[in-house]
Amino acid sequence: MNIKDFLPAALMLAFFFSCGEKDSVNISQKRNNVIDISGMIEEFPVEVVLIHSGARLFGSDRYLYIEDAMSTDKITSVFSIPDGRYIGQFMDFGAGPNEIAIMGGINLVTSEDDGREKAIVIDHGNYRTSAYDVDSALTDPTYAPRIIKPIDKTVQPSHYVYVNDTLGFTRKITIRPGSTRFGQALGKYNLLTGEITDFAPEEHIEGNRSLFDVSKETQRVVEVGANVDIVLIYDYEGNVLRRIKGPNYKPVAEGWKAYFSNVKIAEPYILGVYSGGDWNTDYIGKRIEVLDIDGNYIATLDTGREIRDMCYHKPSGILWFSFLNNDMQFGTLNLEEALKQAENKKIKTESAAGNEDADNSGTDSLGAVPPFIFLSKNLQDTLTRFDIGVVRIPKERSETVFPDTVASITIASGNFNDLPGKVDKILFEPTTITPSFLNSRIDIPFMLNGMITLVRIGFTKDAPEGDFQGVVEVPAKGFDKPLILPVSGTIVYD
Repeated sequence: MNIKDFLPAALMLAFFFSCGEKDSVNISQKRNNVIDISGMIEEFPVEVVLIHSGARLFGSDRYLYIEDAMSTDKITSVFSIPDGRYIGQFMDFGAGPNEIAIMGGINLVTSEDDGREKAIVIDHGNYRTSAYDVDSALTDPTYAPRIIKPIDKTVQPSHYVYVNDTLGFTRKITIRPGSTRFGQALGKYNLLTGEITDFAPEEHIEGNRSLFDVSKETQRVVEVGANVDIVLIYDYEGNVLRRIKGPNYKPVAEGWKAYFSNVKIAEPYILGVYSGGDWNTDYIGKRIEVLDIDGNYIATLDTGREIRDMCYHKPSGILWFSFLNNDMQFGTLNLEEALKQAENKKIKTESAAGNEDADNSGTDSLGAVPPFIFLSKNLQDTLTRFDIGVVRIPKERSETVFPDTVASITIASGNFNDLPGKVDKILFEPTTITPSFLNSRIDIPFMLNGMITLVRIGFTKDAPEGDFQGVVEVPAKGFDKPLILPVSGTIVYD
């Protein structure tokens, strides 16, 4: 294609649109970088103690806690991390004063007073919250937990995540009088007073069962939909930072359809367990949709097993699983190694797709790749590789930065007259870029004939020092493949 066809553009038009702002909150997301990790998962055998199927997992830096809700004796078994050595059991089942009737999850807190590990538990059967000193409970058979507060029988906190004594997040369960049905929505929970207040009620979708987790490092709440293919990222005040619509998104809850069955934040990643199947037969997902903490898609990890629960141990980088399959009850995965394989696969796939003949495009599409090209700095030559060079970024940063010293990538559009149908503009879809610590942003939502725009390059808070190589992917609606450009550079901390 002749490069002169790309530059009859009125620069005023390009300037006008480059000054506009693309909607950075609402995005639609494709998730097509799927890798089979079933062979990378190592079994964690639990032979010294009987634990029923469907156990939930909770973790601290030193212990893995396995909650067996079906136990009629000790509810929680404790193992050391990362070696998996059995430590002991605690939390007695029952309706007595020091027992738990219906377990509502465990929050692990290091006490500021004595530095000891505490386990905070909500009991939905005895209607109270309790705190256990873990080491005492494991070693002293006469130990009794401390009762913190009774809970309301009509408005209860479910799936509570502790931030501090007066701030936590929960699924607010409202029992409807005279009915077996209940309502649920996200809320804030004060552990000391028992008060539950609404959290982002305007985002609630009627009939959708929400699941969530909290990042204390970035002060974000991540909510996923069980009946709607959506991911919502909030700040602590309930402001929506990202509203991510998945490939099967519909604005209403589909009661017969199962999407997410769990979500965990494993800094710097969001891990959403995804099904996409029938609610009655495939409610529990086998795949993990991996996003960065800003909601940008990285990969889909297929475990091949129904994932009941997950727990991430950040010091070792190990992801622990509780499965519902007979062949393996518990397992472990080196998360970074799995993501490296996914990243390598994506780069190879994109390179191969970029080299395929455009004539292989489907008859229902506008074409193989959008009629754009990358331009060099002089706006005269085609750019085939973008070398960022040495870029200096602050060593300590809390969010993605787009340094002014990094040149943006210029994209130019050609003539649309040869496309099938009456096409007067081409819509961009969300750009992606690897490695995962890079970020990309286009300032306008679409391109017109003869127009130019920029792709800006950013660096997340997890960007490491040193050399890197990757790929920028620029997809457009109606085209089979994205426009791709290899990128490289060197990061130096200031």
